[in-house]
Amino acid sequence: MVTSHHETGSQALLPRRTSWPAPPPRQLPPDPDPFVGRDAELATLDEWRDTASGPLLAVISGPDGIGKTALALRWSHRRRTHFPDGRLFVEGHGPCPDTPRPAAELLGSLLCSLGVPPDGIPPEVGERLRRYHCLTEGRSLVVLVDNAASSAQVRPLLPRSSGSALVVTSTERLSGLAREGARFLEPSPLDERDSLRLLSGVLGQHPLWERPGAPSEQAVPGCGLPLALAVLAGWPDEEPPWDAEERRPALPHAEGNHSVSEVRRAEHHLTAVLDLRHRRLSAGAAALHRILSRHPGTDLPAELVRHLAELTGIDHAPALEELVRAHLFEHTGERYRFHERVLAHTRATDEHAATAGNRTETLWHIVCWYLARATEADLVLTPRRRRFGPSRVPNSRNPERFGAPEALAWFDREHANLTAVLHAAYRRGWQQQVWQLCEALGGFLDHRRYHRARIATHRIGVAAANGAGHSRAEARLRCHLGAVHLELGHFRRVLDVCTPALRLAESAFDRAGISTALSHLAEAAHGSGDRELALHYVRRALRLNENTGDRHGIALCHRRIGVLLSETGHYAEAATSLDRALTLLNELGEHRGRAGVLIERGRLHLRRGEFVGAESCLTEALAAARESGSSISQVEALDELGELAALRGDPAAALRHRSRAEQQRRASSPPAAERRHAGGEQFTRAPADTSLPSGRTYD
Repeated sequence: MVTSHHETGSQALLPRRTSWPAPPPRQLPPDPDPFVGRDAELATLDEWRDTASGPLLAVISGPDGIGKTALALRWSHRRRTHFPDGRLFVEGHGPCPDTPRPAAELLGSLLCSLGVPPDGIPPEVGERLRRYHCLTEGRSLVVLVDNAASSAQVRPLLPRSSGSALVVTSTERLSGLAREGARFLEPSPLDERDSLRLLSGVLGQHPLWERPGAPSEQAVPGCGLPLALAVLAGWPDEEPPWDAEERRPALPHAEGNHSVSEVRRAEHHLTAVLDLRHRRLSAGAAALHRILSRHPGTDLPAELVRHLAELTGIDHAPALEELVRAHLFEHTGERYRFHERVLAHTRATDEHAATAGNRTETLWHIVCWYLARATEADLVLTPRRRRFGPSRVPNSRNPERFGAPEALAWFDREHANLTAVLHAAYRRGWQQQVWQLCEALGGFLDHRRYHRARIATHRIGVAAANGAGHSRAEARLRCHLGAVHLELGHFRRVLDVCTPALRLAESAFDRAGISTALSHLAEAAHGSGDRELALHYVRRALRLNENTGDRHGIALCHRRIGVLLSETGHYAEAATSLDRALTLLNELGEHRGRAGVLIERGRLHLRRGEFVGAESCLTEALAAARESGSSISQVEALDELGELAALRGDPAAALRHRSRAEQQRRASSPPAAERRHAGGEQFTRAPADTSLPSGRTYD
């Protein structure tokens, strides 16, 4: 019943575009083996599912090590034929047990699992919930949430269909879910018979009680916690965990006080087992176990494990084999994972066995390793993007050579650990490393549209860059933070973070930073309805681009000025600006940009009642959009052609254009940046910029 929590079959690398619904996801970790007992609990879950009038919400609660996850997995696997549309798995917490993942993040993970491409996941929680309900309507699937922290975290994840189930494990009872009709199950420690069966299953042909000098079956440690029993089963033959003379467990016993619950006594035994087991590890294994517990998370890549072992001169292969055999580590593929209860015990042991300096030094090596790897992966994802951190960091031995898919997959595996490392470094005051980690994470978080995570990390990055006195880095991170708020429509916040960014970029004579800050400020002012302020910022950007000869930037500024003037009724001036933009883009051969300007020119004709001119511009815009492959521009051109037909009194043509627009809209899932800019265009662009995988252009 001690199993890996690794999400087998999870979508580590999602394509930019997928058609969905996708094939039914199969994300559950393997069925636990060995698994004994729990017949009553399994029967109870079966009864609840069979008699439920709606989706089942089952909460399995209890202390660490009692086998909650194993029970949930066994039931979900056993009932798999009842859930043909998917078996989903999400962790309720991040890399640290005390950092629960917000419900919005869990919904995003589930939407990805159900086939929604990352750039099609709505930024708003309400929209995510509506999409989740739509995708689970009429389906029979099971969702397993492991290690949930609160009722509020779990409540939105209940599937909509009556044939589905949401199974939750938690150390808390989550009684707040009762109003959703939750059923509650609290497994007890295994009895002596099932404890012996589990030990026998783990040990295979050599049950514990058949070893030389072993106690009788009645004297086998009876704590009943599967985790403790697994640790006992992994004991070396030459050092049995019992007193050889008295033939009884060499463990302290809970007092026979009836006020102490069965679970409390079991937890007492678990602590005793872990204490004794750690004392009997070899010196190398014990030292490595403590060193690895200094990682801020619970799930470690094998490459980092080897790196830390080499730094301390430990022969990692036999040490890791000993730890895995002792069930103090879970080994799956190229990863090692701590059970939370084992991790807490090991960290407590390390507090007494090592100095604060030792722990700080290990954390420093961990931070440097992640910074080096993240920078390397980011350089592959966005090779030409302007950055201020070093391209390589010391203490990175034998770095992997990423391709773009491998780099993205690496970020998918490690981004939770990266976030934990970022926070740990910030608490230590390592400001240079913190803002560089934020810089390296930015492209990935944007690509996956992890908006909340990006806001949280970049706030820390801005503070760290400020503390380090790096004005250009602070301006850049502020602009990245502003870009996220633009996507979310938080225009006031964009002004708050990008106004200081503009001042910082100006003080550092950072032309690209000035350009990006002006772009974001203009868009935020426009979005909040202040067109005069937006014009002020765009005209400043226009002067900047004219001074540097950036023709593409000049064209984009003229386009935006034309839009703003058209919206304020200055039609003649608007037409002049749009024509200037169109001339420049024609010279540059920018079909995508041409489509956007032609659409705006067509809208201007519509405002002026010039139907012939509108039809000419919009038809040309549709052709340019098709040539450039811009789906959003095609949708906008078709929508405007539908509006034109309606104004002309041709409802059949209007319906035809609008139907084609809706078909195109459904066939594509354009990135938010493309939706916002009708072609992914900013007001200005620095010459050395490039696009991230999601399509947004950065400074």
